Amino acid sequence: MATINGTSVGGMTLQADYSYTQNATANTSTVTVTLKLVNHYALYATALSGSYISVGGSKTNYSKSISYGGSATTTTTLATKTVTVTHNSNGTATCNISGAFVMNGTYRGSSVGTMTVSQTITLPTIARSSSFTVSSSVNTGSTISGTVTPSSTAFNHKIQLKIGSTVKDTITMAVGTTAFSYTIPHSWFPSSTSGTVTAVLQTYNETTLIATTSKNITANVPASVVPTVSA
Repeated sequence: MATINGTSVGGMTLQADYSYTQNATANTSTVTVTLKLVNHYALYATALSGSYISVGGSKTNYSKSISYGGSATTTTTLATKTVTVTHNSNGTATCNISGAFVMNGTYRGSSVGTMTVSQTITLPTIARSSSFTVSSSVNTGSTISGTVTPSSTAFNHKIQLKIGSTVKDTITMAVGTTAFSYTIPHSWFPSSTSGTVTAVLQTYNETTLIATTSKNITANVPASVVPTVSA
């Protein structure tokens, strides 16, 4: 739980407490905000028209009567609101939190009109692309192997094997599968003794492509299969 402090009048402060939970599969954060009034002495007041709480652009007006005759610090919950925020395609997101408490009167000799609180928070980035390891070099005719670390257990993956911009083959991995292997054929390099194979990890949420990341693999053609020319 984090706190945003707003207007303070005579020692009375409007604040917003917020918390959030994240759903990596849906790429969302559920943000809950509680608007509170903290006062240190007796207070008899009513939240007038114009009092509101807003989360992520979703605004709700509220009313609240406060009747406190003590002399110790007390906190009154004015309103609570929960909103689901959809993150950007790269997993980032911000959320504006704001609120107002409207009161006509005085508090400890200070005039109180509209007290406000406002701040835009940055939510933790939700990892979109899973990560993977793969052999950095291989002889053609031999097998590369690797492991995928999913950013969500609900994600499934494909690994494209490319030379330049040409996709030579694709490894399809079901949900829950993390290990893969593939034998690079000699035929991929018909006129050279080495080259670069790019492994592109595609992260999917069911059939929706979320993100990609890639690694290069150096492929060497063994001398045993390289043709020689004699006089």
